[in-house]
Amino acid sequence: MLETLTSEIMTTLRKNMRDGWEVRSAIDLGIMAAEGKRVLIVTTSKGHSGRLSTNATVQHAKNGMMMWCLTGDYSKAIGEPVKVRVTEKTVSAKHAESMQSLPAILLEVGEFYKKKDEASSLKQFESAQDDQDAWDMSD
Repeated sequence: MLETLTSEIMTTLRKNMRDGWEVRSAIDLGIMAAEGKRVLIVTTSKGHSGRLSTNATVQHAKNGMMMWCLTGDYSKAIGEPVKVRVTEKTVSAKHAESMQSLPAILLEVGEFYKKKDEASSLKQFESAQDDQDAWDMSD
């Protein structure tokens, strides 16, 4: 899984009207799935609690859009949210600190999708077997 990881990480820093400063890193996992190409997104910004937090999610790039399934895709908070003034400097520092755990996150992502893909393959196999059994009974 990790052998297919590209070394390119695209990081952007921006200030939005709602939450203030945000740092976002996108890591192309180089893996195509039925949903599209998998991309790990690591985002550091002010959360709903008003604390500075970092989250990692895997999204799917397909037809120029990014998609994410709440119940079916990898998502994890990285570290504990901290109560600080959300400035460009504090957001950048928290993001850099969180990115130090990237190797461990990539391993977790790999295991998560390995299990998910195996379960999906098994489900497809069982469905095909059920279809075959139905055809056999009709003869």
